[in-house]
Amino acid sequence: MTLKEISKLVGGRLEGDGDLWVSGISPVDEVDGDQMAFLAKKRYTRYAISSGARSFLVSSDLQAYVPSNTPCVIVEEPYGALRTVLKYFHPSQPHSPCVHSTAVFGQRVQFGNGVSVGPYAVIEDEYR
Repeated sequence: MTLKEISKLVGGRLEGDGDLWVSGISPVDEVDGDQMAFLAKKRYTRYAISSGARSFLVSSDLQAYVPSNTPCVIVEEPYGALRTVLKYFHPSQPHSPCVHSTAVFGQRVQFGNGVSVGPYAVIEDEYR
């Protein structure tokens, strides 16, 4: 996905090369390769330069901490934008309702339609 596409997806303002390809998004202190760095809190600004990030999704009030000439998408609501980008890169997978064979549940437990119970889950008596 390009920065231009990300900017459009999140309603952000693009600065820099909009054709730069991004393979994912990570916290600024964990960014790697073609991933975009996420910067939304001032306490993480110290990693902006040392991260070596090629691009940023950044809160508008922290834009000044992005290294000069580094492309970025600037947003007012960084966590909302992050959710949107993460949903693009990691779409939820549909699943069939089921109760795993290792799940343990008490007496008089009622499950609604479409409920799934995962491995080793414990559900107490009279759960609805």
